[in-house]
Amino acid sequence: MKFLSVIILLGLMVWTWDGYKSTTGISAVTHFELQNELKDFITGYIQQKVEGSSNIRFLRFWTEETTSKEIRAVFEYTFDITDKNKETATTQLKGFAYLNPQGESNEWSLDRVEINDQVIEFKNGSVINAEPPTAPSAEPKEHK
Repeated sequence: MKFLSVIILLGLMVWTWDGYKSTTGISAVTHFELQNELKDFITGYIQQKVEGSSNIRFLRFWTEETTSKEIRAVFEYTFDITDKNKETATTQLKGFAYLNPQGESNEWSLDRVEINDQVIEFKNGSVINAEPPTAPSAEPKEHK
């Protein structure tokens, strides 16, 4: 029984080592370049589309290979928005981006972006009145 346990243990060690040493079809350099390009793309998009945005920070960002050579980028970033009244809010977004290779070149197509979570934190809170509005007088008006 001990002999069988040792053989099973060695088999599992070889199997996990082979999994560790096997290379994926996409190099680490490609992952690094795609991460930088996506960060630049997201930063440019926010600056162009969100008026008053500043201080864009990436909290988490990595890429991973999925099936059929597709790459999924996982990200979390924040940025500040300042309105006309100089009030500032911080927006935090979490999501995924999916990229597919374009032929044999080192070009990738950004096919889909999913935003799964969004948080807005106001630097100075707004006062919201929870009392119901006063109802207009229920007395009928006299028409002449």
